[in-house]
Amino acid sequence: MKFNGFRHLREGAKGLVRNGWMTFASVSAVTVTLLLVGIFAMLMFNVNKISDNVEKDVEIQVFVEREADQTKIDSVGDSLKQLPGVASVRYSSKEEELDRFKEQLGEGSEAYRSVEKDNPLHDRYIVKATSPKETETLANSIEKMENIDSVEYGKAYVKKMFNFLEGVRIGGIIL
Repeated sequence: MKFNGFRHLREGAKGLVRNGWMTFASVSAVTVTLLLVGIFAMLMFNVNKISDNVEKDVEIQVFVEREADQTKIDSVGDSLKQLPGVASVRYSSKEEELDRFKEQLGEGSEAYRSVEKDNPLHDRYIVKATSPKETETLANSIEKMENIDSVEYGKAYVKKMFNFLEGVRIGGIIL
């Protein structure tokens, strides 16, 4: 028995040459299909990564009453850390807030000079939820605590943002 493996390769090459346009069309169709699948996969990975980053950046700003003394401020911080669904709590004093205000406006500004004499800013806690979707529930429970002046978390935008990101993810899966 004689091995004729090269005969099959030779016949295949002749077929490719004889049907050049069909070969070109099939190779082009496969290339375009793989390219489109690759582009959509890359877009979906990027959209998911951006969505995750945006969701992780959602934070609740808790402003302590201005009249609160240091023991009340510390008790607010301890209470925040004990709430279920809290991932992290960071404290920023009135003085740190004034320094941040100064950096944003500059020392020479009229607004800074008026604030510098009597610091009207609040002590502030920055709270992050374990799950970004629990932000609204967590903020509502924080508002009910004692010695809290106000709670801000972008209420008007957070829910819309989560719905939009979920829609983008579902649209990407469909595509």
